[in-house]
Amino acid sequence: MRDRSPLTKPLSVEDCFDQFTYPEALVGPSMAYCTKCKSHHNSTKVLSIWSSPRFLIIHLKRLVPAGKIRMFVDFPLYGLDMSRFTCQAEKRIPKTSSKDSKDFKACSNPGCLYDLYAVVNHIGNSFGGHYIAFVKTYHNGKWRWHCYDDDRVYEIEEKRVKTSTAYMLFYYKRGCFNYSLDFISAQVKKALRDPVSAEIEELLRAIDEQQMQDENQWCGVM
Repeated sequence: MRDRSPLTKPLSVEDCFDQFTYPEALVGPSMAYCTKCKSHHNSTKVLSIWSSPRFLIIHLKRLVPAGKIRMFVDFPLYGLDMSRFTCQAEKRIPKTSSKDSKDFKACSNPGCLYDLYAVVNHIGNSFGGHYIAFVKTYHNGKWRWHCYDDDRVYEIEEKRVKTSTAYMLFYYKRGCFNYSLDFISAQVKKALRDPVSAEIEELLRAIDEQQMQDENQWCGVM
């Protein structure tokens, strides 16, 4: 963590991204070496997220050589806005007429809202511990949170998802999450009030296959 004024509110995951993307001055012994002029120069280093993935995995750095950071980090269950942390390079790199400019424009999408669907918690210290997962699943016509603790699985209230043991956060981009075949089929049957036809069943299965392909495209942020 860089030096900042004392915290007046709980640390949030947005604060962590502010730290991650904060400009760092490279001066003195940290000066950057220019291969063109063969000398060192003062410069600024900025880390940024080039494009918004469908799935966003956030790893909170809690385990360090000196011990474990147990500070509570607040994170939204719905509507994590990543737009101001994505494609920051646009402010520094001029657009060109080359083929790269098309790819550059594609990553400047402001629609970067994410909803949480799972949390991995670490209980213990740097030398050992235990992992417990909270996962949001669709069951009996309703989205519910469940706790997975080894061979024990039980439902929990949504307000229990946020804890100081949160270690990894799993988000999906709003609008690109495809529901399962069973969920879609149940909704279609409910709307029609009759069993669906073989043609609709085939269409639903095609949607489910596409979902499996989409879910293989994962991207994480450390």
